Amino acid sequence: MHMENVDAIDHFQRGIELFREGALEIAFEEFEKAIELDPKVADYYYWAGVVLLSLEKHNDSLNYFKKAIELDPKNAEYHFGLASALLEKDKYEEAIEELKKASSLNPNEGKYHWALSLAYSQLNKKHEALDEINKAIELDPKNHVYLNTKNYLTREMRNKVLSYISSEMYQEVLEELEKEKKVDPNNSFLYYYSALALLKTNRPEKAIKEIEEAIKLEDKSEYHQLASLILDNLSRVDDSIKEIQKAIQLNPYEEINYYTYAFLLFKKGLIKESITQYGRFIEMSSKENLLSEAVKNVEIGVIFYNNPEFYYYLGLGYYKLKKFQQSLEMFKKAYQLSKEDKFLYWIKKAEEKMKTEKR
Repeated sequence: MHMENVDAIDHFQRGIELFREGALEIAFEEFEKAIELDPKVADYYYWAGVVLLSLEKHNDSLNYFKKAIELDPKNAEYHFGLASALLEKDKYEEAIEELKKASSLNPNEGKYHWALSLAYSQLNKKHEALDEINKAIELDPKNHVYLNTKNYLTREMRNKVLSYISSEMYQEVLEELEKEKKVDPNNSFLYYYSALALLKTNRPEKAIKEIEEAIKLEDKSEYHQLASLILDNLSRVDDSIKEIQKAIQLNPYEEINYYTYAFLLFKKGLIKESITQYGRFIEMSSKENLLSEAVKNVEIGVIFYNNPEFYYYLGLGYYKLKKFQQSLEMFKKAYQLSKEDKFLYWIKKAEEKMKTEKR
C-alpha cells in the first residue's frame, strides 16, 4: 500500500493554489517538487501536464499525462488531459481514442462527448461530430458551450444544404438530409428543407408529411408558410389559408406572408379580404416584382369596391414603383371619398416627387 509523502502533498496543494492564481511557472515547479518527493502519485503528473498545457508546452504535457495514465489508467480525466494535448498537436485520431476511453470510464461527463465532436469535426466527419454533441447536450441541456458548438455544426450543414438548393441539386439535398436525420432526428430544419426539396421536385404528398414533422418539432412561422404553399399545390386552399394565418400569427412582421394570404383569398374569390391583405403587403414591402403583382390585383379590386383604403393601397403601390402621376391620382380619390388627413400627406409626397422628376 502506497503511503503518501506529507511534504509532497504540501507542494502539490501549493501548486494548485498558484495555478488558480495564474502563476503557472511557479505552480509547475511545485508540482515537480511533489513528483520528486513522491513519484508514485498520478495526480501530480496530471496537474503538471495541465500547467504545461496552459503554458502551450504541448509536447512536454504529453509525457506527464501519459505518466499519470500509466500510474492510474482508470481515471477518465487523465485520458481527457492527454486528449486535450493531442488535439493541440492536431493529432485528432489519437485524441479520439483517448476521449473514447475517458467516456467509457465516465459515461455521464458531457465534455468528453463535446471534445469528441470537435475532433470529428476537424476530420470532416460531420455526422459523427453531430452525434457526439447531441450526447453532450443530452447530459447537460443548458450548457452554452455545447449548444454553441451544435449551432456551429448545424450552420455548416445548413450552408451545405442551401448551396445544393441554390444550385437546384435537390436530390443531393434529400440524400444529405436523410443522413442527417439518422444522427439528429429532432432537428426541425432538416424536415423543413426536405419538404422544400420535395416540393421543388413536384412531390407535394411527401413534402406535406415532412413539413408537418418540422412543425411538430418546432412551431415556426416559416414552416407554416411552406405548409401553406404545399397545401395550395395539393389544391387544399382552405387548409392552405389556415396555415398562412398561423404563419402571420407567429410572425406578423414577415411581409411575404401577407402576399401569400392575399393570393389565396383572391383565388377563393374573396376579393375585398384579398385587397386588404395586399394592402398590408404593399405597406411593408419594397420588393419590386411582388409589388407589381400586388398592384395588378388591387387594380382589379378598386373596380368592384369604391373604398378609400383600397385607393390608398393602390396609390402607395404606384408610389413605391415610382409611378408618381398614377399614385397622385389614387391618393386624391382616397381623399375625395374620406377627407382623411393622412391622404393629404401622401398627395403632397407624390406632388413633390413629380416636381423633382421634372427638374
